[in-house]
Amino acid sequence: MGYSFCRFNCDAPPPLLGDSDFTDGEWVWPAGLAHYVEAHSVMLPDEFVQTMMGNGWSVPASAVDVRFEPYSTDRNFDFTFWYAWSRRNARRPWFWPW
Repeated sequence: MGYSFCRFNCDAPPPLLGDSDFTDGEWVWPAGLAHYVEAHSVMLPDEFVQTMMGNGWSVPASAVDVRFEPYSTDRNFDFTFWYAWSRRNARRPWFWPW
């Protein structure tokens, strides 16, 4: 489907964000993940950071460049971790009563 775009609408050049995802067999991350961390201070799960630290902060040679067909349902991702992590780490707007 081409290059990705910044979800924060910061006018980053699309090639910076890439057009694929990477996986090391445990995690899947977008090619442009560094942009979100560096430019927008996006927080990453400690578990992911520990894995990357163990890999010397570089994409492991075993990482696969993954390109999915549009609208494909053949992804087999389990989002349970992300749903729980997002609930624990989401910023709540100032107007929420709790």
